[in-house]
Amino acid sequence: YSWLYYGYLLVMLACASLTLCFIHSEDLLANRSKQSKNLLIDRLLEQAYLLPARLEGGFPKACLCLFVFSLGTAPMFFLLLMVRDLIGIQNHVVMQLQFSIISIIFFISAALVNVLEKFIFPSTGGESTAAHRPIAETGAGAGIAYDPETSSRQRETVVLRWRLMVYSTVFFGAVAAAMPVVGLLPNIAFRTCSFYAIAVLFGAAFGSVYSRFQECTWSLLPPGVDIANAMGFAAMCKLAGVGMGNFLAGIILDVCTSHGHSLIGYFIMCTLCAFVVLYSAKLAQEVSATALEAVDAK
Repeated sequence: YSWLYYGYLLVMLACASLTLCFIHSEDLLANRSKQSKNLLIDRLLEQAYLLPARLEGGFPKACLCLFVFSLGTAPMFFLLLMVRDLIGIQNHVVMQLQFSIISIIFFISAALVNVLEKFIFPSTGGESTAAHRPIAETGAGAGIAYDPETSSRQRETVVLRWRLMVYSTVFFGAVAAAMPVVGLLPNIAFRTCSFYAIAVLFGAAFGSVYSRFQECTWSLLPPGVDIANAMGFAAMCKLAGVGMGNFLAGIILDVCTSHGHSLIGYFIMCTLCAFVVLYSAKLAQEVSATALEAVDAK
């Protein structure tokens, strides 16, 4: 059934092309000639991919950071193989059971961390949303008085938001690098319990990072921008990174397994993913400096 993968790719491309072709826009559908249809697709592609990448401020670099981070998320998509190769469970029923338990632990940890962060750091959310809303007509002509206290509080919020973002990213990379160590533990029971603990940490780090990415990229959008188009571009960067990361990680594991070095393959894959994630943390640090400059300039 390997042909299903190629069939899925072709169907996905066909559906995406049809979506682009049948999007209705009044300013682009004035002329229905063949030439105008070609221009329509060109304009749509430019609007979807080029314009968000040319926005002022730190949004394009934040999307690059999201893409790089997504490259390093490959280990979370190989949990089933890790249950077999790292923990050492060969029975298919038990393997599926343990994979289900680990997946549930992972997602529950991600959800709980998001909820806890909203209670512990309530000031990091919501403020950026209000700051980038379109100005209402009733208040368009009114000036905004400078308030040092409000400006200082906003700066502290930006600093805290990006600091948590960088710390969460570094923690995610550290947990990813530690995953293959489970394969060195003495027995299956110990390895299973250890992998449960790693699933808790891995899910917590993943949930924190992705919620931070959503919040931080939103806060970087300049006024008057097409928010839906820009955030769609950010989502595209995330999915592209996930796809490429999985592809490269799969090649590494396949080559190492074919030579009888499956554990070494996991060490190579997870170490490379950790370095990629740490590089995304460096990019996030640079974007945070840009965000602070924008706040200080107001």
